[in-house]
Amino acid sequence: MVQKNEVCSKLYFLTKGIVKYWLINQNKEEVIYNFRQENMSLTAYSFYNHNIAMFNVECLEVCKVISIPFEALVYVTQNFRNGPILRSLLAEAHVLELVNLLTDKDTKSIIERYNNIDNQFPGIHQRISQNTLANYLGVSQEHLSRLKKARIDKNQ
Repeated sequence: MVQKNEVCSKLYFLTKGIVKYWLINQNKEEVIYNFRQENMSLTAYSFYNHNIAMFNVECLEVCKVISIPFEALVYVTQNFRNGPILRSLLAEAHVLELVNLLTDKDTKSIIERYNNIDNQFPGIHQRISQNTLANYLGVSQEHLSRLKKARIDKNQ
């Protein structure tokens, strides 16, 4: 959908499926930063400023999207009374989400982030691989298994 080092020219609304935002870090390892699923918008910040994208956006299952070309958003912004407000709200929501994402990674424990993922992305455990979830959390698959077991033991 979106490739790192390319300009994102469309705003997408995901109507079916799940995607991951990822990149390859300096150690040549894949790092997953976020997921998006149904009824969420997805785009690279480069859509708004026309700089190159910093992340790849990849479908993890069959996806259906509604895409809006940048030119259409410009037209709405210039020709509709509430167009500028719409564009500002979309950009603001994207920036706030990124700030929250980065803050969570630095201030919440792995177990808090693991527990919160259910609220953020209902049903995600049945839709992505354990390797993908472990990568997102920044832990090994073995550590993720221990987290899951501890959670089950706690709920029994």
